[in-house]
Amino acid sequence: SLNESSTPLLSDSFSSNVSSLEKKAWSPLNRGLYGSLLFHGKSFERIEKVYELSERNCLCRIAQRADQPFVLGDLYARDAILQSMLFVTTPQLALPKKISAWRIHRKVPVHQNSTLARSLKSHASAKEIGIESCVKDEHGALLEELQWTAESASSVVIDKMLPTPDQLESGWSYYGREIHQSIESVCRENNFELPEFFARLAPGISRQSKRERRDSHRAYLERIVGSMVELKWTRQGRPTIAHHSNYKSISLTHDEDLCVYMLDAEAEHMGCDIVALQGRTESDWQALLPYESHASLRRLLDDGAGADNAGSVVWSLLETLTKCAYDSASLVKGMSLVKRGLNWWIHDINVDKINRRFCSVNISINRRSYVLSWSVPPRDMPRQSLIRARSSRAENKTEDMSASPFRLVAKK
Repeated sequence: SLNESSTPLLSDSFSSNVSSLEKKAWSPLNRGLYGSLLFHGKSFERIEKVYELSERNCLCRIAQRADQPFVLGDLYARDAILQSMLFVTTPQLALPKKISAWRIHRKVPVHQNSTLARSLKSHASAKEIGIESCVKDEHGALLEELQWTAESASSVVIDKMLPTPDQLESGWSYYGREIHQSIESVCRENNFELPEFFARLAPGISRQSKRERRDSHRAYLERIVGSMVELKWTRQGRPTIAHHSNYKSISLTHDEDLCVYMLDAEAEHMGCDIVALQGRTESDWQALLPYESHASLRRLLDDGAGADNAGSVVWSLLETLTKCAYDSASLVKGMSLVKRGLNWWIHDINVDKINRRFCSVNISINRRSYVLSWSVPPRDMPRQSLIRARSSRAENKTEDMSASPFRLVAKK
């Protein structure tokens, strides 16, 4: 039934004042959930923020468009109400089956750019899930209510990499999943342990001030690790994490809007760097890279890597070495290609008479290609030797690394 009514059909007890929840709010679009968990086209991408999420309910902000030519208003925004329940039921799929009641108390004002919607799971069985949804404007006025059912697709084969509601609320990102799959294959084939890492899109972060970027990283990591994070930066621009029960080391890197975070329970400090492929030619890279690295670029080109891939690998390795507090330009000159796969490279670089191992891998995110490089000690390399060698080198390094304040931690 579709009714215009002033009598509430459902419970509308949630508050429209979400200012206290803004710090914890997250965007499905920035997490890469549209096109993965939410299989909707561009016009349907209306969930702007999620404020609360559990296995029973979802509170979100939905974008409204006043120019939609529908008698009942913006139907794409109403579809977003149904979409929101996919966050609650994941990793199962719950596809809308029937709207049993829909009451419009007042129409969305023309000037209103967004509304708040809460959807609550009222009951669930093996075949069906009952849902109640309320929509309010920015002043708390009740606009619409829906009672509807979704068909539980428990019999369908579900992607095991999809998150639970708790994982979504804790910061799960589709981009992290894509990076995980790329790095996992390299680590498995080369007998390296997989680092613990997360990824997100942070639109505009490249244009933010240093303080704004660091505040953004800190807020995100607090969501990831589930507690206050004492995140600080050294004078050289390296991030450190202190007094945390699970993590002792941290690495951050970003290119444009894509950010990658790696954490480790050990006190090892290594480096990583991510760079987006830009379609540069060999001549472009020769102009950008220091002369000492041209031989390494040529070796990769001779091995069959494309010009932009080869240049991006050398660039990211230079940045990774710098973040490890090494003299990158002189060391990369002696870089040796140990092994390569279809879309990855393993290099050895001699540091203080000890070979350090570096991995580089191609990653495709949101139709863009990147190279991610990180340093990993070989599994059979004594950890104490690495610590002594790095400590000796670090004591003599004083250059300002504020332009590259990121590094990676990889597990032994």
